[in-house]
Amino acid sequence: MENQSSEKSWLEQLATESWQAELVISGVALYGAFQLSAGVDQLIDWLFFTLPESLAEIAYFAGFYLIIAVITLSASFLVHFIVRAIWIASIGLESVYPNGINMDTDLFGEHFKTQLKKEYPDFNAFNANLDKVASSILANALSLVMAFAGIGILMGGMLFIGYLTAVFSTEKAALYVVTALIGIFVAALLFGVALSIPKLRDKEWVKKIHFPLMRYVGMVYGNIFQQPISWFSYVTRTNTDKKAYLKNGIIIFIVITVVSGYKAINSNLLSLMPNHFARESNITERMYNRHYESKANESLAFVYATIPAPELHYLSDLRLFIPMPYREERRIMENCDTPEPPETDDRSASRKAQYVREISCYREKIKVLIDNKEVNCTIYIHTHPHRKEYGLLYYFPDLVLSPGEHVLQIEHTEVKYEGKTKKESISFLYLPK
Repeated sequence: MENQSSEKSWLEQLATESWQAELVISGVALYGAFQLSAGVDQLIDWLFFTLPESLAEIAYFAGFYLIIAVITLSASFLVHFIVRAIWIASIGLESVYPNGINMDTDLFGEHFKTQLKKEYPDFNAFNANLDKVASSILANALSLVMAFAGIGILMGGMLFIGYLTAVFSTEKAALYVVTALIGIFVAALLFGVALSIPKLRDKEWVKKIHFPLMRYVGMVYGNIFQQPISWFSYVTRTNTDKKAYLKNGIIIFIVITVVSGYKAINSNLLSLMPNHFARESNITERMYNRHYESKANESLAFVYATIPAPELHYLSDLRLFIPMPYREERRIMENCDTPEPPETDDRSASRKAQYVREISCYREKIKVLIDNKEVNCTIYIHTHPHRKEYGLLYYFPDLVLSPGEHVLQIEHTEVKYEGKTKKESISFLYLPK
């Protein structure tokens, strides 16, 4: 009994002093959230350049889930930090004025003080409630972040399976495999939720399968975070009023969705949607920063064709970089009319012959025009120093243009979206000095 009493006392003391650890966790989490945001951007860029087209849209949802996780991490720990800071200030104020509001003051009339006492009756209770709210926010924040991270890991695993399927089979087979896995996992989750309906949950067959099913579903979706997610979730849900839980959930969902949507728009996430990417590439109504190296977002990879700047004073400064994701490179090489070079024992000669063949294929399948006229160009396979983007670098050695506005056009004859050839257009001004 003494051991149990000692352990209980130790746990109670730890719970009382947990705010110190909570503040450290919040501070570290807020710092880490900013690092994670850049990491998610880099992951999205990597998915854009690496994945087959059939998996791109699924990767879009995986990327969006990760963005939600990072935004949730940032917002929830920021709120926790603020609430806990208010609590510390309140505890400090209580230590100075332990009786709370002084009802003997002559600053207000008796009627006002009576209503004041009724509205703010107990300073200790206010502090205790702040402590409870701060601790609940921390637990719920971690639960949400772990849930999103678990789903991200699950989708990452499915994308990896799809990628291997596409490499050793076909993109169509990869899409079928990943879609089937998603369908199975979503169906299991929805079925488990449906079994919680009062009309069903007391049936004998439901009693036998409901808990084991939800346990396995939790293991799939939560994976390495399954245990803490389950504890945090069930403790919160079983001790919170249903209406309040639903209301708070809706508010959090709306806020996180709006902020995550803003973050998604300002990343390369939408580029994972092939049809959206194709439409955005060919817009010429205005000069978009994404087409100019001098104006592009430094933290994001170049996924659209780029030139140095919207205004050029010397034609020798005009160079074109075309990013080349794996899905487009594969399609071009598979359908190129230039035959594969014969194999030789000379590795250096073989590499050179393969390079010449690749350049020939790119020249055949990608047409570069200025003002609707094909132009002479020199092509190099290039890794851009900006963010190590793989692609093609074009120079125009004998270009002659008149001063004024011009449009550089790229036609990817082998790449089609919605049955239409992918085209990119970049407007620029030539203003010779």
